[in-house]
Amino acid sequence: MFKVKFYYTVRNCGDGSAAADFHAGKDTAQIACDIEEEGGEPFGDNYPRLSSLTFDAQGRLQNPDATREELLAELDGEDADAQTHVSDKFPSILNRAGMGEYSGCLYYVMQNGGDGSANVGFYADRETAELACRREEKYGAFSDIGPYRLTLSFDADGKLLNPVSDRKELQRQLAEARGEEVEDEAPAAAPPKPVRKPRVPGR
Repeated sequence: MFKVKFYYTVRNCGDGSAAADFHAGKDTAQIACDIEEEGGEPFGDNYPRLSSLTFDAQGRLQNPDATREELLAELDGEDADAQTHVSDKFPSILNRAGMGEYSGCLYYVMQNGGDGSANVGFYADRETAELACRREEKYGAFSDIGPYRLTLSFDADGKLLNPVSDRKELQRQLAEARGEEVEDEAPAAAPPKPVRKPRVPGR
């Protein structure tokens, strides 16, 4: 088993849909929330959401938000005889090439809270995620909810290695959203020229 923690934020796409962005740390996720606030139309409470997930040795999610059986029960047993899709190839979370890097695969669905809020549900396989989509459609979904397949990579300490954007890029986006001047990165200074010793005549 491999346990990881990361943050995600919900973004209003402005077309009746929502999107999720994944971040390595709370501070970076907070900048993304600030960008959303500057846009003026965040979904409900706008804050970094912490996710704690567990993957098995095949990179398969072990603590989804709902199982296939639970979702079928909510949908009154529709498609009760359907078989779970097993062709997904999940990346192994074993140490890759001795680099201390691990990966896990999951599916996620955008959820409409019905009160102006939005959230994300995480699922272990596509069929379960599709049942979650049907549940969303039943209760009034966003225009685009997924399911989306996501592969997350982590270092040996469980830190997310493939976030949607790094801190510097998000700070630039926040400055632009606030109408602040974005400073260009200063060019790298040229290395100092070697000091030549004066030549002594006769030598």
